[in-house]
Amino acid sequence: MSGWQWLAGILLAVFVAGGVGSGVRAAPGTAPRIDVSTLVIVAVAPVVIGLILWRRWYRLPRRVVVMALSPPAGLGLFFMMFALGVLGVELGRRLIVPAESAGPELADHARMLIGHSIGQAVAVAVFLWVGRGRDRSRATGTGASVVAGAVTLVVLWPVVAGVSLVSGLVTQIIRGEPVDAIAHETLQRLVESPANAWLAVVAVQVVLVTPVLEEVMYRGILQRTLVKLDLGRWAAILITSAVFVTMHWSVVPLHGLPPLFVLALGFGWVYERTGRLTAPIVMHILFNAVNLGLAWRMGAG
Repeated sequence: MSGWQWLAGILLAVFVAGGVGSGVRAAPGTAPRIDVSTLVIVAVAPVVIGLILWRRWYRLPRRVVVMALSPPAGLGLFFMMFALGVLGVELGRRLIVPAESAGPELADHARMLIGHSIGQAVAVAVFLWVGRGRDRSRATGTGASVVAGAVTLVVLWPVVAGVSLVSGLVTQIIRGEPVDAIAHETLQRLVESPANAWLAVVAVQVVLVTPVLEEVMYRGILQRTLVKLDLGRWAAILITSAVFVTMHWSVVPLHGLPPLFVLALGFGWVYERTGRLTAPIVMHILFNAVNLGLAWRMGAG
């Protein structure tokens, strides 16, 4: 069975599984509205897509990031990171005692995020230890990769927002009712919760900790492993993006799937272009920070 046949089968399974879920995390969270900003998105998104195709920005350089682990070991580390995250959630619920002033829902969510992060950090430590001393001479410099991540988000934002708009409108037409204004469970809890220490903990987790852990897990481990399986780098980006979307199926409504997939493609592309996880991490941090700011603004309005 060829690599592309495997790709088609995996993508089909992913989207069938995603179709019965309730949503994904980190998708743009605004309901579609016909205003000036919407019109700008509608105008700019096709231009950006045209530029990407015309300038062939989708092309990848010949240099390949070297994966220090064998494919079986890489996949094993990926599932180990997932399992440690699940275990960490349960331990966080049991061992971390919330303050009395914290809202019960936000405190519980914060404990889950803390435990999840601590559990996954173990696998990240293994990843960094195994990859120590790798030759980085062919990778983009750290400063340039930071800029690459930020620029990629700016360029891709209209496309992600446009896909979110179309997906929300289609969902609205099918259901006959407006989609959620803030299509993200964590963002909704942050907006509705009073200011306290647990709110700060969740905000830091969403903006800083989660992007690092997820980019190591998906781009640094899974995508690199799939490339080493000789599926092709774009096939690896597609599969990783599909898995990324599916693994976040339980947090936001279904209409968040398409824009999240587009965003994940950007994460994978900029990683392949630069050879450094710094680029998708910066891109992910900025995306989450902007979304959090927009959610708070909507909540305040």
